[in-house]
Amino acid sequence: MVSPKKPDFVYLMETKVNRSHAERLRVKIGFEGLFYVDNDRRGGGLALLWKKNNTARLLGYSKNHVDVEVAIWGKIWRMTCFYGFPQRHRRKEAWQLLSGLKEKSTLPWVVVGNFNDLLYQHEKRGGNPHPVGLLRGFGDTVHNCGLVQLPMRGHQFTWEKGKGTERWLEERLDKVLVTAQWTDLHGEAWVENILTRKSDHSALFLNTDIALVRRQGGRDGFVLRWLGFMMKVAGVWWRLPGRMLRKEQDALHHRRDSAALAEFRNLEERLGQLEVLKNDVGAWVDGENMKKVVLDYYAAIFTSSNTECEDPMFDDFTPRVTNEQNTMLLRPFEIEEARRALFAMFPDKAPGPDGSLPEGLNDTNVILIPKKNVPKTVSDMRPIALSNVLYRIMAKVIANRMKPLMGDLISEAQSVFIPGRLITDNILIAAEVGHYLNRKQCGQKGWAALKLDMAKAYDRME
Repeated sequence: MVSPKKPDFVYLMETKVNRSHAERLRVKIGFEGLFYVDNDRRGGGLALLWKKNNTARLLGYSKNHVDVEVAIWGKIWRMTCFYGFPQRHRRKEAWQLLSGLKEKSTLPWVVVGNFNDLLYQHEKRGGNPHPVGLLRGFGDTVHNCGLVQLPMRGHQFTWEKGKGTERWLEERLDKVLVTAQWTDLHGEAWVENILTRKSDHSALFLNTDIALVRRQGGRDGFVLRWLGFMMKVAGVWWRLPGRMLRKEQDALHHRRDSAALAEFRNLEERLGQLEVLKNDVGAWVDGENMKKVVLDYYAAIFTSSNTECEDPMFDDFTPRVTNEQNTMLLRPFEIEEARRALFAMFPDKAPGPDGSLPEGLNDTNVILIPKKNVPKTVSDMRPIALSNVLYRIMAKVIANRMKPLMGDLISEAQSVFIPGRLITDNILIAAEVGHYLNRKQCGQKGWAALKLDMAKAYDRME
């Protein structure tokens, strides 16, 4: 979740782990700062992480909040990461804590977190109505602090219990509250609700600014500046499941009839299957162990087996590339070739991972897209790669050099990737052959067709 959103702050509640675990997480996601409020034996634990050390200054903390002054992109404001008491009889304590924090600073103020409280009756679906006294008490506290709730994109509930059953209960316990000063400072801010599967709480993402930038000497364009925080409950990290299944499931969220609940549970089971993979011995693995399965798979197919063919039938083969052509292919790159390769790219292509070149020239970000509804092995997924622009330019220059030669080098029976040849020609021939074989049912001479499946023919060393 941190990788695609790239927030400047991450706030975690109910971590239920010691500081060493939080420190390992900080290192893993590449953040510089961490402030941790220890959990006790009954649970709890708060963690606020920030990407750059010079962006946050601690103002105060307790078992239920972390208060910091934020200085980023020339703006200074205050952020309070809040966690309300889950026990109803302690709600007044939470309201008193929030009221007391109001007096600590006059900076533009944003309060984020799980308040374990509701502002309106429509923030609950299922179960008994929320007590009016609690609605009024929390609402008065928020109003007296000069705070208002930011609207939220996506599903309007952030906590649930009994998901997919007739006792399904949903509430909007997680919120982003802001003062008018803070809204003036971040006029484009919005909140996104990111549904999770393995936690009963959602993750919230706050985007504080979108800056429109004009490209110098070119067409109008825009750059999204992602500043924000993400907060997560119970230390469970969200993974991106199958988008289509999630979309189907989201459409059922508002329904409570038996048919919809049954379909919701079916989709939930299928989504769970998307987060496990079989290894090379057929055993199911999940979580971090899936990384090794994926890496081992691609290491195997991209490693040469040093196969040598000693069949004498290959002894009389003559080179198809002439010495002159070979010299042309191996000559140093020229500026004009690089220019043609660069300008042949689509205008919306990114220059590489994060817009900059990493240390390894051919380092590539890879996303695995399922080829089946329920992928079980790595081979059931298609890799989509984002390479560095310099690497792509060199590959394009080489491809441009090879293109004029390919028609003479590749057999006429190969009808893919060669200009002027169409794979549909072979499809038509195959269909005609199949049609002929199906119709031929008599005569002394028989015919057969042999289908060869060259699995991953273009994805291996040999």
